[in-house]
Amino acid sequence: MLRRFSSKPKVLICSSYMKDKKDFFDTFAVNTPYRPHLSYQSRAYSAALRFLKTNIPDIEIIEYPSWSDYIKKINEGWDVVGFSFLHFEMNEIIKMAEEAKKRGVREIWAGSYGALSPQASFADKRWIGYCEGELSRKVFNEELEYIRHPLLVNHIRMDMPPSLKVARIGGLYTQRGCPYRCIFCQTPGYAPKPSRIPLESIARVLSHYKKIGIKIVAIHDETFGIFPEHSRKVVEMLSSLGMRWSAGSRIDKILENLDYWSANGLMMVGFGIESLRNVTQSKILKQINTDSLPELRKRTKQKKIATTAYYMIGYEDDTIESICEDLIMLRGKGFDSHQLTVNTPFPSTLQWDYIKSVFGLIDYDPAHYDTRHLVWNHPNISAAQMGYMLRAGCAYLNRPLSSYIPGIARLLRKVNKTSKE
Repeated sequence: MLRRFSSKPKVLICSSYMKDKKDFFDTFAVNTPYRPHLSYQSRAYSAALRFLKTNIPDIEIIEYPSWSDYIKKINEGWDVVGFSFLHFEMNEIIKMAEEAKKRGVREIWAGSYGALSPQASFADKRWIGYCEGELSRKVFNEELEYIRHPLLVNHIRMDMPPSLKVARIGGLYTQRGCPYRCIFCQTPGYAPKPSRIPLESIARVLSHYKKIGIKIVAIHDETFGIFPEHSRKVVEMLSSLGMRWSAGSRIDKILENLDYWSANGLMMVGFGIESLRNVTQSKILKQINTDSLPELRKRTKQKKIATTAYYMIGYEDDTIESICEDLIMLRGKGFDSHQLTVNTPFPSTLQWDYIKSVFGLIDYDPAHYDTRHLVWNHPNISAAQMGYMLRAGCAYLNRPLSSYIPGIARLLRKVNKTSKE
């Protein structure tokens, strides 16, 4: 329940604290055990907090602080302390919330996907969905004219060792939410109605990236291209500024737009395959045409576009033998790199309800809901076996000489070409 304040409240929004300097999730290296490999540290900033601060300047934010920095901050005195987090960060967030209450904070908020979790009941108010407009209106009595895009600057590194910075990269969201209803995904419960980021806001942040020397942009949309005309105008902006860019999308949309995208700066593309088996595709409502994978590989290779395929293991019909067979088939598709995850039921998904009722959960520790652990009672595979299959699968799929090093080489050539233009 949202408290009514007699005056403008003093609001602090936090991300999870970091236990140490290495407490980050490396979205590339976690799947590539061999070196050299690229790395991309996901805790360089919190996009959710940056969007809130950019659109509601009256709030304050603190991104991935140390515990001591967090304590110092909340001692400044706040009416509200809110948290933006994912389910696997729940243990840290509960500790932070308890500490805020001890120091007299009147109201605790929970936001982002973690607010969908049953354990988020510690919060006095849960904000579900992208809520800048609602928060500004209900708490500060101000209407937002439109959503402004914040600066999101990170680095791509090459870990050999040592770890070397290859390039600065600007993060970009062109739309938020997703219209698809994959049963394992929380987005249908969090932001079921996609919305566009205004083009003037995108143009402003891209112009600033250009001004500070950034020529590579990573588009972080759940599914780039679901608004065709809007996406085309974004691509035109990127091309006019001479920027290279990466994005994730569905295979059908990539094939539909690949010629145009690659002619206008696309350098890397990610896509969900999730399963090579049609029965599983139907069950998880992914429904992609796996027969199109050879065409996708052929065309991206011709255009020197680096590829990352997202794949899950641990569906209810899987066995150790079937996973091995699937990984052999997947490697045979010839993509540059793979992100391999364990099928994990998340709160507020159809899969959560189904797995809990049919198989049951065996692990309730939120820290293990990171797609790296088996947390439910799989009929054929133990948690230890699944962990081994994940590690072995990453090592098998992402072999330096036969997979991702050629893709990295193509990527670096494009980065180098961009930096000289």
